[in-house]
Amino acid sequence: MCLRTVGADNANTDELIENLEAVANQTKRAGEIVKHIKDFTRKRAPHETTVDINTLVKGISDFIHIDIRKNKVSLNLALAEELPPLLADFVQIEQALLNLVINSIEAMADVELEQRRLTIQTQMSTDHSIEVAVIDTGQGISAENSEKIFDSFFTTKPAGLGLGLTISQSIIDAHKGRLWAEANPDCGVTFRFTLPVAGSSI
Repeated sequence: MCLRTVGADNANTDELIENLEAVANQTKRAGEIVKHIKDFTRKRAPHETTVDINTLVKGISDFIHIDIRKNKVSLNLALAEELPPLLADFVQIEQALLNLVINSIEAMADVELEQRRLTIQTQMSTDHSIEVAVIDTGQGISAENSEKIFDSFFTTKPAGLGLGLTISQSIIDAHKGRLWAEANPDCGVTFRFTLPVAGSSI
């Protein structure tokens, strides 16, 4: 909007100033929204219960089956057996994982149908934490963007808001875990996060 105004032959200075002020106000408001989301996630006492991570993952797979079918993605669950329980807010962890899964499905939109594979994996990371991995065969991430993907409002999607990964990171951080992304050797991205098991002192 501002660029169109600047480029007009009869550019109106007052209109330009008004447009710039509107952009500044919207940017400020957007920043306040993100801060509110982060503060809410970090400061609200999680409703901690004993969580079986594999049960949570299976619930996510049931929830997204329509998206999986619509986007013709092959879903594989690689769940380690007899994992110890987590002490976590089930709804928050579910939301964090769902954001990662939806992000991966969308990342494969331009990939050949037979190459669209999504894997959700669980395993022990250390004696005190469980690792969850979301592995896709999408377009991957460039070295330039790998440091930005968790930034608020950073997105490579035309219609994306750039908040899903930010929210997921805030949730995992609030649970004393860690979330990161790494490029796969062949194609796609793997998002990994760790969470301490119930009774650990992490």
